[in-house]
Amino acid sequence: MKGNSKAGGIAILIVLGLVFAYWKWIVGFAAVCLVIWGAYAGITTAVRKHQEQTAKRQAENAALSARADEQHQEYLAGKDDGLYGDYQPASLD
Repeated sequence: MKGNSKAGGIAILIVLGLVFAYWKWIVGFAAVCLVIWGAYAGITTAVRKHQEQTAKRQAENAALSARADEQHQEYLAGKDDGLYGDYQPASLD
């Protein structure tokens, strides 16, 4: 058992020595990883937001197109709703 604890202690000292010797590289690598992760998170958020806005715009355009088609059919049928839509003119009588 004592041999294992010595080997573990030596391994810890070696690791600490490497960390102290190459701390600038470790910090630099961590900074680069953080920048890459931030760029990835920012880009995916921007893409998701753009997709949501595009879907919303397409839904609004589809609703507008459906309403226009409905009014056109009413106009062809001779109904006033097809010409004036939801806003009928005031009666002059």
